[in-house]
Amino acid sequence: ERNTQAGSFFEQYPRSRKLISANRAHLGRSKSADFGLRHDWHSLLEAPSFARGRYSSLWNPHASELVSYLQEISTGLRVQYNTSVLSTKYSEDSKLHTVFTEQGAVFLAKYLIIATGMRMRDVPPCLEQVTRDRGMPFYTYETLPDAMTNATNGKGAEQADWCRGRPVTVFGGGNAAFELTDILAPCSSSVRLVYRHKPRFSYLTHYVGDVRITNAGILDRYQLKSLDELTAMDVRGVAPQSSYLRAKFRELGQEPWQPELDGGPFDECAAYPKILLRSDEEVVVYAGGFTGSRPGIAHVKDGHRFPEVGSFWKDRRDAGRYYSGNLMHGADYRQSAGGFIHGFRYSIRAQFRHIMRKHTGVPWPSQHFATEDEALGAAVERVQNASGLYQMQDFLADVIVSHPNGSATYYYELPEKWMYVEIPELRKGKGLLIKLAFSNREAWTHELNFNDSRVGRVPGLFLHPIITPILRGATLDPCHATEDPTGEWAEGFMVRDLEYNLILCAMKLEAEAEMREGDEIEFERRALAKLQTFSPEPDGFVFFQPPNPAVD
Repeated sequence: ERNTQAGSFFEQYPRSRKLISANRAHLGRSKSADFGLRHDWHSLLEAPSFARGRYSSLWNPHASELVSYLQEISTGLRVQYNTSVLSTKYSEDSKLHTVFTEQGAVFLAKYLIIATGMRMRDVPPCLEQVTRDRGMPFYTYETLPDAMTNATNGKGAEQADWCRGRPVTVFGGGNAAFELTDILAPCSSSVRLVYRHKPRFSYLTHYVGDVRITNAGILDRYQLKSLDELTAMDVRGVAPQSSYLRAKFRELGQEPWQPELDGGPFDECAAYPKILLRSDEEVVVYAGGFTGSRPGIAHVKDGHRFPEVGSFWKDRRDAGRYYSGNLMHGADYRQSAGGFIHGFRYSIRAQFRHIMRKHTGVPWPSQHFATEDEALGAAVERVQNASGLYQMQDFLADVIVSHPNGSATYYYELPEKWMYVEIPELRKGKGLLIKLAFSNREAWTHELNFNDSRVGRVPGLFLHPIITPILRGATLDPCHATEDPTGEWAEGFMVRDLEYNLILCAMKLEAEAEMREGDEIEFERRALAKLQTFSPEPDGFVFFQPPNPAVD
C-alpha cells in the first residue's frame, strides 16, 4: 500500500465529505445479520459492523467516519504501508510475477491480486491549453481548493478568494461533477455544468453509480432561475443565437462551430474554445470521472474504465493475475453494485472461494439436502435474508443441483456468468438458478414513479426473485415471483407466491423435455396442488444459516 494507512482514498474523496452510500441503522422488527447488510453499504464481510450507530448515525455518513472504521478493522493485518508499486512483470519461463517498487524493494509471486482502485481521469490536454492561453484559473476534482474556509461545524465559514463572485464552468456529467456544482454554488456568481453525455440518474436506472439526487441540487437552481445552468457540450457548439455570443465569436476571429453540419465525429478540442467565452475571470474545473487504468500495473484498454477479465476476474494476459475491489466492476458494470463497497465485498468473497477451490481444494460452500423440497425451503430463506443476492442483483445467484436419487445440493452466491466453472456437472444435469433482478430497467421514467400501474406487473418491474430452470446446460423459461418494495418477501401471500414459483420451475425440470402446448397449464395446476402441503405457516421470516466452511 503506497499510503500511510488504510482508507486513504476517503481522506480526500468525496470532496463534499458526505458519502452517498446508505447507512440504515434501524431495521424494524427482528432481522438476521445478513439482512442487515442489505442496508449497510460500508461494512466489510467478516469484520465488525459499520452500522448500528457505532461509527455514524447519519444516513449518508461523513467520509472521515468511514476512514475511522477502515483503520480500526485493518489493525493487525499484514500490510506494508509507504510502498509505491511502479510496475509488475510476468515471466513465461519462471511463471512468476515480479513487483517493482519506488523504494527499491522487489517482490516475487506466483499469484498476484491487483486492488489499486480508481484514479481521476487524465485531463484533455487541449482543455488545459485553452485555459492556459486565456489565463483562466483551472482545477480538477482532485486539485480544487476548498471553496469555504475557516468553517467549524458549519459555522463561521468564509468564501475562498479564488471562488468568491466568479463564474465557474464544470466539465463532467457524473456524480463528481454534480457534487462540485453544489460545493461551488455558495461562493460563485454562477455555476455552469457542461456535460459530454446526457447524465443518467440512479433513481431511474437503479444503478448506484449514476447521478444521485443528493448531488443534483443544480437542477433546482437551474429550473428556479438561480443563475446556474446545465448544457450539453455539443449544444454549445451549435451556432449561437444571442448577439453577445455572435459578437464574441467575431471578436476572437472564429466562425461559429456547427457540429450537425460537419458530418464527422464530435471534436471535443474544437468545442472548448467556443464554450469558454463568458469571461477571462471564469474558473474552469474538470471532473471527468474515474478510471482503473494504472500503466504497468492495471491493464486497461484505451477508452475503457476497467480491466478486461476472464472468469473470476482473472487477467486475460498473465496467468495467476487477478483483479479485485472496484476493478472487478467491469464484469457487472451498470448491471449491479460491483464498483462499490456494498457490492465488491461479495465479488471478493466469490473470487476468494474460487481461488481456494482451484488452488487448495476447499470446495465452494454448499449444502446437501435429502430432498429437493428441503432445498426449495432453503431458497425461501435466502430470498428473504441473503445480502449478496440483494446487493449484487442480477449477477450473483444461488444454484440448486438436482440428483437422480431425489436429493439436491444447494450452492451459495455464484457469479451467474461463471457458474459452470464451479459446477461443471450442471452442463449435463439439471438445476434451478435463483437470483434477484429488475425485469425492465429501461421502462422507468420520472412519471412512472408516481403512476400506480408500475406495481403488480407480471413480471414485476421492481426487484423480484427470478427462478430459472437449467437442463443440460440450457435455460428454460424463468418463473418470476412477485416484487416486494420492502425487500423482505415475508408476508404470507408473498411467501406463498415465491414457493409456488419455486415448485413450478422444479416441475418443469421433472419433465426433462421441452413443454408441449398446453403443458404450462397442467404444471400450474400441479404446482398449486403441491403448494397446499408445502408450507402450512408461511408468514414471517425464516432464519436458515448456510454453511460457511472455516478456511485458514
